[in-house]
Amino acid sequence: MANKVKKKTTKKSTKKVRKKPKYVCYDCGTEVFMDCCGVGFTKLICCGKKMDRK
Repeated sequence: MANKVKKKTTKKSTKKVRKKPKYVCYDCGTEVFMDCCGVGFTKLICCGKKMDRK
């Protein structure tokens, strides 16, 4: 039973270490990170404008 507690999903955490493409908004200059899966693609639009890739 104690062995089940030690089991953790470490594989998922190592996957997020990958560098994500960085985007910056033209107006406010806020940096936005896009997910490698493309899930955060909608976050690339800030202030109604598309992000500029750094």
